[in-house]
Amino acid sequence: LQVRVLPVAGAHQEYAERLVRRLEGEGFRVDLIESSEPLGKRIRNGKIEKIPYVLVVGDQDVSAGTAGVNPRGGEVERDVPVDSFVERLRADVAVAALKSAISGINATYENMTKSAKQFVDLTHANVEAATSQALSAGKKKS
Repeated sequence: LQVRVLPVAGAHQEYAERLVRRLEGEGFRVDLIESSEPLGKRIRNGKIEKIPYVLVVGDQDVSAGTAGVNPRGGEVERDVPVDSFVERLRADVAVAALKSAISGINATYENMTKSAKQFVDLTHANVEAATSQALSAGKKKS
């Protein structure tokens, strides 16, 4: 889950549902928690669940096409245009994917380095063994 949408009250439910559909249409993982519980409790639960973004929508957001953005570990932002939030979320997802790819490349590099070292060690051991056998064979002929 990347985003949780919280309508302040029942009057904001329809706008919240449209926002969820928009975000899902953009390919994000989103859920909506209806206004049956107090807003503070719903926000707190989102933080406890470590949801990256909790969006709160109220009267002004419905009329302006915005949302209140509560990023995990960050400062609350009010009146954020939905299009701006979508662009930010896209960038966050791209950065996460890039970090994951870099981590995978680093792991591959480490495995290749380990394999190369094992190959060099084995080759060195084989050369030493062959040299020792050749020297022993040479001494027996003398």
